[in-house]
Amino acid sequence: MMRGSVIYQDILQQGIFSLTRRLIERRLGKVEPALIERVRELPPEQLEALGVAILDFSATTDLTAWLDQQPRAGEVNLIIRQLKRRLGEVEPVLIEQVRRLPIVQLEALAEALLDFSEVSDLVDWLEQA
Repeated sequence: MMRGSVIYQDILQQGIFSLTRRLIERRLGKVEPALIERVRELPPEQLEALGVAILDFSATTDLTAWLDQQPRAGEVNLIIRQLKRRLGEVEPVLIEQVRRLPIVQLEALAEALLDFSEVSDLVDWLEQA
């Protein structure tokens, strides 16, 4: 129950971000603030993936390329807000599934949600995706 709380998720996010930032700076040196802000926006799953990927980076261009391949938190949050507006309350487990979708599937979900009328439509869509 506590893991689903906003406070717990925020603490988790900040801890993973702090570690990932230190890894980036250790591997690449000083990184421009705009890139660090893009990293800060990543959800915990993507921060963890970046922590592993950073081991293969040799320049900030590698970090930029990796970030460009990831769905942006703003885009994910927009789709989640649209889902909640369309369907009402959505279970946290479904929200997490949406957050983990790759960008291509997020774009498909953004179109599909226009046809959703119940949470079961989202569940069915996620099962098919």
